[in-house]
Amino acid sequence: MTEIVRTRLRPPRPVAARIARPRAAAAFVAAADVPLVCVEADAGYGKTTFVDAVTTGAHRAWYALTPADRDPHTFLAHLTAAVTATQEVAGDPESPSGSWSALLDRALDRIDEWAAAGGTYIVLDDYHVVHGSPVDAVVGRLVDVLPARVQFVATSRTHLGPESWGGRNARYDAVRVIDRALLAFDDDETVAYLHSRFGVSLPPPVVEVLVEETEGWPIALSLIGRRLHRGHHAAEELLAALPAGRDAAFDFLGNQVFAEQPLDVQRFLLDVSVLSPLTPEACAAVAGTTTGVAARTLRGIAAAGLFCAETDAGSYRMHHLFRHFLISQIDPARRRELHAAAARHHRAGGEYERAATHALASQQPEAAARDVAVIAGQLLASGRHLTLLALTDDLGPALDEHPALLVARSHAVRLSSRFDEAIDLARRAAQLIGPEAGPEVGEDLGEALRAELAVHLDTVHPARAEQVLERLTAVGPHGHDLLAPRIENEINRGRLAHAARLLERAGDAHTAALRPRLLVRQGRLLEARSLLERFTDDHSRIPMAHRESSALLAWMHALLGHVGRAAEHARVGIGLGRDLRSPLLTCVSTGRLGLALITGSGPTDVRQAHQHLLESLELAERLGVDRFRAEPLMGLTVLADRMGRPEDTLRFGIDAVEILAAAGDRYLEAMARLSIGAALAGRHDPTARTWLQEARELAHECGDALVPLLCDQWLASLDLAEGDRAAFAARAQDVLTRTVHLNLTDIWLTPGWLGITEEAVRRAWLDAAQAEGCAAAHVAYLQGRISPPADGTTTHPSPPAQSVLRVTTLGGFAVDRGGATLTAESFGRRKAIEILLLLCASERHSQSRSELQDKLWPELSREKASVRFRVALHALHHVLEPDRAPREPTRFVRTSADRIWLDPHSVTIDADEFRVHADQLLASAECDPAEGQKVLGAYQQPFLHDYPAFEWAIPVRDELAVRFTELTLATAELLLEAGDHTAAIAACRRLLAHDPFVEPAYEVVAAARLAAGDSAGAHRAFRECERLFEEELDIRPTWTLNASGVHSLRHVR
Repeated sequence: MTEIVRTRLRPPRPVAARIARPRAAAAFVAAADVPLVCVEADAGYGKTTFVDAVTTGAHRAWYALTPADRDPHTFLAHLTAAVTATQEVAGDPESPSGSWSALLDRALDRIDEWAAAGGTYIVLDDYHVVHGSPVDAVVGRLVDVLPARVQFVATSRTHLGPESWGGRNARYDAVRVIDRALLAFDDDETVAYLHSRFGVSLPPPVVEVLVEETEGWPIALSLIGRRLHRGHHAAEELLAALPAGRDAAFDFLGNQVFAEQPLDVQRFLLDVSVLSPLTPEACAAVAGTTTGVAARTLRGIAAAGLFCAETDAGSYRMHHLFRHFLISQIDPARRRELHAAAARHHRAGGEYERAATHALASQQPEAAARDVAVIAGQLLASGRHLTLLALTDDLGPALDEHPALLVARSHAVRLSSRFDEAIDLARRAAQLIGPEAGPEVGEDLGEALRAELAVHLDTVHPARAEQVLERLTAVGPHGHDLLAPRIENEINRGRLAHAARLLERAGDAHTAALRPRLLVRQGRLLEARSLLERFTDDHSRIPMAHRESSALLAWMHALLGHVGRAAEHARVGIGLGRDLRSPLLTCVSTGRLGLALITGSGPTDVRQAHQHLLESLELAERLGVDRFRAEPLMGLTVLADRMGRPEDTLRFGIDAVEILAAAGDRYLEAMARLSIGAALAGRHDPTARTWLQEARELAHECGDALVPLLCDQWLASLDLAEGDRAAFAARAQDVLTRTVHLNLTDIWLTPGWLGITEEAVRRAWLDAAQAEGCAAAHVAYLQGRISPPADGTTTHPSPPAQSVLRVTTLGGFAVDRGGATLTAESFGRRKAIEILLLLCASERHSQSRSELQDKLWPELSREKASVRFRVALHALHHVLEPDRAPREPTRFVRTSADRIWLDPHSVTIDADEFRVHADQLLASAECDPAEGQKVLGAYQQPFLHDYPAFEWAIPVRDELAVRFTELTLATAELLLEAGDHTAAIAACRRLLAHDPFVEPAYEVVAAARLAAGDSAGAHRAFRECERLFEEELDIRPTWTLNASGVHSLRHVR
């Protein structure tokens, strides 16, 4: 649990007299619609005062940042508390804890509640102290999804460009900057400030020179105003004595102001300048006085305006420049004494983090090490490994006095992907502890060995991990404590049967984390995916490298050929790696993005796959982790032929095999051998057989089912190519039987990067299997699901003459059954209609039984869900085929042991027809506008628009909406070229009714109006677009109309 420092969640006390800054204020008002305003200038420009002035009176949340907030967990905890504290709720602001995504979600929930209560501004004061940390990415994500009326306002001494945040808004004009030029006082603002604050009036020529010499620097003008108010100097004398440069000028003026104070105040200011914040208790401790005297002195200093403001009752903040000026006046020896006193004070109060910081400043690394040792475990457990690194960076030899601290730092550098350093620290700790026997020594040595073990588990080097596990077992009885790492290493070694037995003994504590990885390596991908998507969709704040659910899901979907989902999960992993500062997670996820795109159908997918694989390879080499070169090398092995470099197949593949053999990862070694065999088999190289057989045997020994299945699928293909029909028939029957048993139909329908990706080869394989009488029912199903050849010939029987079921999804859901219309009410059971909707929204309108059950009844056990599913499916059959005799085969919703699908010969779906016709027209060199209008007429509403909460329809809805947009624009342009201006306008207006933000549609409308001689109508179309985009998106259109009415429009196609 992070301690909330409430003094940092309250705005500063208002200054005596605020000076209007009309230029800066106008810029702030003009930025009202952007989600982030950055107020940027050096120290002394009154950034905080300005933001306080322009946000006063609004419902705002204030958060004054410190270096401790560079940790995302601390930042999110305080941000959540800031918005919570401003609401009228009982109790203290909460301190959130939990996973990374849970913290972010909780912060967003609180911001939404706060916005609903009228919240407007969230001020992040002194953002520069956390800039460059993972907090940048956190703020970027928050900015992306802020409620419309909420605005972040960040003050900073450094520039914060749009690229700093890493969110989607980095690409748009979503950040406004109010910089030094606007915050500096001009002549009029200087006159007003000096008069209202100090009662000083100066002639205009003197003011002009004063502004010129000080560059309008508010803090310098404040010091000069103070001197002029005291009457010690004329303005001309002060200007003549002022040195060049802002820092030198402040030192000069600050020294004069400081010299005017009584000696006791001077001493107090010097002593407490080492503190931040200033509290009476801490000030009393370092200044050698009582708390009461310290409190009165602080109040007097603040009242005198000595660059010290009260931030909360009894707590003060000294201006950065004045604080550094005071520190520069203290003798180094005295400075160390003051820091030592501050360390003792914070240590006595249990504030070990602050105590350690002061102890380091007092050159007492031993004391600092003791302080950090107290909180090291807590920092690691809460995900604050970056804070632990910062606190231990400068401990030097003092680290070696605390083996436990060496162990903690080992974990921290490991989580930052500095693996060699982590091993060195763990081994240093073990060496210092020594091999002597004894319970305490054995426990300490065990912790050091665990730190080294964690590195080998993170980098998936089971051979080295096994050596450490043996040493841990020899040190002492650790029993159940070693069970989880032993299971993980057995999985990594490919000893899957043993891992499964150990996992049964482990209980629920380790099941959620380890079982999905075990299932993946056993080839039970659908079960693994179900577990991950149902139970482990939160990301830990502590980097989990290859164990992250996003990385594992990307791997599984890539193996199954689900390109879009694999790429989506991989990109989530890349973003998470950036947010958590985990280069290893970024490396793994980048490689898996490459593997996903290998089977992509887009024209640039293969090139992008190659690029991502090379990038992942480079990241692994930079990290010095040879093991993580293996995955991109396997992908490059498969891609070598397609990139025109067949000679690279063996070079990349053998490199991967050798790396994995040395690491002791027999499962992935088998997969690497499969990658070579698949690449060679794809070009009918006879040596492929040896690689495939070796891969199959090795994977079979590990206990995996997927790799042997893919090997046999490829071997059967080689049998067929070589004319060995007997060998093919025997192998084909076995492959098809295992496909059903393992529920891996996807290797036929959407083969992954290790499968047979050429559709013609798969079709020929299945045709031969059908001719040999292998698994006839399943082969017929697969043939029906694989799209027909380009020449229009089919490998499945012609549709029988029977009644057809037509499903309408683009104009309100309805089913036409032989002339009878079925609506949602006709189905009775809600789950019955949901089965039909899921099949309509699924790829190839087919799903496994287990997938349907998990989606429809995620809260139920598999057994109960299976019963409910059978009831709902029976109800669906009865509605669609009320006259079907008992045990008669179904015609519309077909079933097998593991699959449910819509019969392609008996069921038609309007969305499929629209997709096919739209693609044909868009691909045609000469699109007929009349035919385009006809196809567009079928798109009455978005896909299943009457089921907006049906989440599985969203990807199809979005995909069809893109086609509708593209076809509308293409048709409208052709109508415009043909002179049918009215029809072109009507088509675009219909598109804009569906989506008012399709900018090219406004262009076509304006062009049609101009072509028809309606200049006023064209300008109305432009103003309509301009107003909408500025009000809703705060951006300008990318097209324009000139004053003479001649349009300058870019072509939309």
